[in-house]
Amino acid sequence: MSIYGGIVASVLLVTMGMYFAIQHINQARYLSYLDDVSKLTVTLVNNGVNRQKPENRERWLNLVASLMDVELQLLDADTGYRKTGVDKQFEQYWISGPRESGQSYQVLMISSGLTEKWLSATTFLALNEIGHYPIEQRQQVFDSIKQSATFQVERIHSSGIELTSKQQRQLERGDTVLVRSANLGQPEWISAYAPWGNTGDALTIGPIPFFQPYPLHLLLPALAITLVLIALTVWLILNQLRKRLVGIEKTVDAIGPKFYDGEQVTGSGDAIAALNSKIISMRKRIERLLDEQAYMVRAVSHDLRTPISKLHFRLETIAMLLQEQPNLVEQCRQDLNSLNALIDELLTYERLSSKPDLKLEKVDLKALLISEVDELNQQSTSITSSFDTICSEPFYVQGNTLLLKRLIANLLTNANKYANTKVVVKGQKQEHAWLISIQDDGPGFAPEVIEHVFKPFFKADNARTTSTGQASYGLGLAIARQIAIQHQGDIQASNSAKGGACLTITLPISPAENTSVVSD
Repeated sequence: MSIYGGIVASVLLVTMGMYFAIQHINQARYLSYLDDVSKLTVTLVNNGVNRQKPENRERWLNLVASLMDVELQLLDADTGYRKTGVDKQFEQYWISGPRESGQSYQVLMISSGLTEKWLSATTFLALNEIGHYPIEQRQQVFDSIKQSATFQVERIHSSGIELTSKQQRQLERGDTVLVRSANLGQPEWISAYAPWGNTGDALTIGPIPFFQPYPLHLLLPALAITLVLIALTVWLILNQLRKRLVGIEKTVDAIGPKFYDGEQVTGSGDAIAALNSKIISMRKRIERLLDEQAYMVRAVSHDLRTPISKLHFRLETIAMLLQEQPNLVEQCRQDLNSLNALIDELLTYERLSSKPDLKLEKVDLKALLISEVDELNQQSTSITSSFDTICSEPFYVQGNTLLLKRLIANLLTNANKYANTKVVVKGQKQEHAWLISIQDDGPGFAPEVIEHVFKPFFKADNARTTSTGQASYGLGLAIARQIAIQHQGDIQASNSAKGGACLTITLPISPAENTSVVSD
């Protein structure tokens, strides 16, 4: 449950973190928005206050505050001047106007945000500002007002304004008309229109866009970042899970007679920790069983040595007493030799299966192959063995010379036993490994037994075990494969295209020799 809980918690944390980040960004955006839309209003209020006599300033400021439905204050040196701009105080926005040179006070507007009264009062203040100047100066004053605004402020003829009949009548009566636009139920912008005296023109302020807290250009990146962060946190959790599973994999791979404590998996009672605990318990049981098996093989083999030695001695005594039946004694002697050979094979397989620490050296596999093929030709006159390769360089591997020689000898002996006339050994170099194939022209493997030929004591009831009449314990190929595995290689069994069995050895190339690829 902790894994799923971690994923759910990460999703919730990322989502909440992104939500608060968007809220913080929106707050900063809204402060900037109010700063923009309030510049014209604050400038007009500031100019209006400057025109008033000191004793009338507070009264005039209160009248304007009532029109705008905001709170207006004059800050002086005693109350402390503020930096020009907008900040949030007690769930309200404090908008500080500029303090011009020679001006002993600063205008402070406190509001909850842009309202219709605010915008309507702004048009009134703009027209009032222009009306205080002579006609010849009004255009210059109007241009100054336009420069202090961050939105469009224009003087246009009333006929050029798209208004409803009701709004047109309001404008003709001298009222300020507010026009809004909405899209999908969400307000987009607002404009204000006020008559410019009796000229037939109107002062147009806007359109002023409404603040959009979640615009598409903000939501899409936020969604993308949220998904990326969720994916990243989930990946981190799964990566930790993968590391713990790798630790379990190492634990499983290390199960054997010589178990080593690999990376231990820790946890707080979750499913992975429980699985690891079960595997560790299973490993201990398997290790105990393997130890018992190895001890039994060694003990039985050791205990068999003594009676076999006694039987050898007694056979020699019996041979002197039974001069007339020497063949019977010789057959008993051969049986004892076979039993000795079986014990040796058992001990060899047990040692190889227990992952011994091999003393590795640089070995020329090609020289070993040639030597074993020559020795096989000397021992057998009816079977011809040959070695074939186009690779002129030595076949260097990191290995144990005695074990590799045993590997080759076992495979060549097996091929020679079942061949009709010849055994062919081929060698080639692949990218990272030497590929050695040993083929005979015998009856080959039955398809259903190929996957079992490397199992200890396996002997298939087919031509490869009945045609020769030679004794076999089913350990030769098993030992050969164990040697290959100990050298980081493997052996595969198959039937060649021309008939007969094919055993293919794969052994890694010695690192210093792994420089080029040659194929035949």
